[in-house]
Amino acid sequence: MSADDLIRTNLGLLKWRQRQPVARLMRWGAVAAMVLIGLYTSRPNSPLVIGSVILIVAILMPVSARLLQLLQQFEIRRRVRKTFAQHRTLHQTMDVDWSDTEICFATPNSHTRRPWGHHVAWSFDGRVFAVFATDSLYHPIPAAALTTEQLDDLSTRLREAGVPKQ
Repeated sequence: MSADDLIRTNLGLLKWRQRQPVARLMRWGAVAAMVLIGLYTSRPNSPLVIGSVILIVAILMPVSARLLQLLQQFEIRRRVRKTFAQHRTLHQTMDVDWSDTEICFATPNSHTRRPWGHHVAWSFDGRVFAVFATDSLYHPIPAAALTTEQLDDLSTRLREAGVPKQ
């Protein structure tokens, strides 16, 4: 596993979180706030009101939203590289084994055994297969470490256990 594998998984997690209802509500709230600010700062019933609203909604909102996304991606990359450098267990080999009832992740320093249905989500982007124990705790598995049959078996077992794909 590499720092790039973890970065890719964390960026996927960020995209998933941005699709959640709370994130959508916050985005729409920000749009409404900017519209209200535009209306408040201009005189009522004037062309300036319409111009302010168009300026804020059509130009400033998309630009500021994209800048925020870029800042979040930069911060995730920085934080993950630092965590990867500090977390020595991530530099060790990890054995992944599973049966009909559970999946096991083992390193020389740790061992986690969890039934399939105890996971909250899973994702696969072509390079990293991630199995989520919670919304923020996951086990990344580089796709290069598994065969196509193993990847299919993992996703099938998780789907059969009712674990949603992100």
